[in-house]
Amino acid sequence: MKKFALLLILISLHWTLAAQETFTKIISGGKTEEGISVIQTSDGGYAFLGTTVTLQPNDRWLVRTDPHGDTLWTRTYKDIGGTEFDDRSLVQTSDGGFTFLANHNGNASLLHISATGDSAWEKILYAGRGMALSVTSDKGYIVTGVGGTLMNDVVVCRSSSDGQVSWQKHFLANNASGVWTCSVREIPGNGYIIGGADESTFLEMRPFLLRISSAGDSLWTRFYGLQADVDLY
Repeated sequence: MKKFALLLILISLHWTLAAQETFTKIISGGKTEEGISVIQTSDGGYAFLGTTVTLQPNDRWLVRTDPHGDTLWTRTYKDIGGTEFDDRSLVQTSDGGFTFLANHNGNASLLHISATGDSAWEKILYAGRGMALSVTSDKGYIVTGVGGTLMNDVVVCRSSSDGQVSWQKHFLANNASGVWTCSVREIPGNGYIIGGADESTFLEMRPFLLRISSAGDSLWTRFYGLQADVDLY
């Protein structure tokens, strides 16, 4: 099998040395691999989420490094599905572990991983595709994606820290040829803001912001004109 090495280039600030350390690391499991989402961890190290192709195209690959980029561990999670926007689907949680989105068998799910990379739990959130994930102030999750009969609804799902769904709401139902949600953020004490775009029958994209309350009620939606060259990725 043709091998692709993942080149990880990261810059870490070490205040004790009062200098900037630059490093280059090549991390490979000897398969076809791709790293897509990278975050800095609470101890100054890094974690990145990607894909690795063995017999299943939906295997997810998670790598944990120290602040110098040296690998602490790598884990492969078999056939759990990917997401449209991998760079918006990985977060570190207060227990030192990680949570990421996975889409498989028509469902959007959350998968939680311990600080040592072991699978802790997986919870199905809704029928559809998850696209963006964020941690809320009470250590729960807010997830947005698409769903509905025609897969053209904006779906926003709120869950507890263990993945139990608190509520799920649909917005902008069936109003376009296609719809994507690219980002979701909590406005502390005042609900959530979701960014995305819908697609016309002429393949033009219309960016939007959707503002909802803490209970998931729609407050307002703003569209920002047709754009032929919106790059959601």
